[in-house]
Amino acid sequence: MPKFLEKIKNFFLTMGDGGILAMLCAGIILTGVLLWALTGQPRNNAVIDAVNKCLTERGEVRRVSSLVSTFGLSGKATQMGTWCTLSSGELSVIFPLISGGVFSPCMGIVNNDGTLANIIPLSRNAEIVIQRMQTDMLQIHIKRIEKSAVIIIDSRLGSRSNAASGSR
Repeated sequence: MPKFLEKIKNFFLTMGDGGILAMLCAGIILTGVLLWALTGQPRNNAVIDAVNKCLTERGEVRRVSSLVSTFGLSGKATQMGTWCTLSSGELSVIFPLISGGVFSPCMGIVNNDGTLANIIPLSRNAEIVIQRMQTDMLQIHIKRIEKSAVIIIDSRLGSRSNAASGSR
């Protein structure tokens, strides 16, 4: 038997069952991380297609053109939902309203100053939830969206000014 195979055999014998189990778990986690990282664009395309289909069914003329990266931003901006830009250049967020344990997808259109201009329900169930929701609860969601929007807008303006000045 070649020497390197003996070393590998001795390694596994000294490591024991716990080490082999740890390596198996690490391999499964690594596989999951790689799959998650490598399927980012298809997942993004699926979100965009699903939201655009909902908007078409609702009779909206707006369409999602791309998702906004929130990488490296404050946690408040990333916790609210999925941020995207519309074909008209407007900033929007796709978020769930939760009522009675049911998730109802909605889209919020944000003005350039960070205020929420409009909430578009993306399903019939979301329409019902918005109608039945107390105004206080809806105001809480609106304030959270607006606080997150300010972070997103500031980061986008910062990246534009850096690009315009030529610095990184």
